[in-house]
Amino acid sequence: MVRSLVAAAVILALAGGCAHDVRARYPATPGAETGAIVIVFTESSSGVYVAINGVLVVDDAHTGRIRIDGVDTGYAEVAIAAGPGEKQARVWVDAGRDTVLPIGSPGGSPFDALKGLLASLAGVALYAWLN
Repeated sequence: MVRSLVAAAVILALAGGCAHDVRARYPATPGAETGAIVIVFTESSSGVYVAINGVLVVDDAHTGRIRIDGVDTGYAEVAIAAGPGEKQARVWVDAGRDTVLPIGSPGGSPFDALKGLLASLAGVALYAWLN
């Protein structure tokens, strides 16, 4: 019983720091045709912010993929800040289609590396304790 509780606690602690896909909605013009912008990072990043046409739509996310629905068709100015890096792009948005913007990730923070090391050590310790 105690072993299963400890195992569940470790799994929940490790899953809490994982990156998750983010969905956001841009405040579209009423009655306008809209599309979606999908931002895909090469690696999960923390501290991700996204603004479209000056409107903040993603605020301090830890993710590897972002989908923003309801973007007016035509050109959209996209500003992305992820960790220490930032990028701005002007993309074309078609009605009913996804516009995909792949972004090279600057990688995680030094804290992310430490967190990964501690998670690995906890996994090894848990395995040794259970066996």
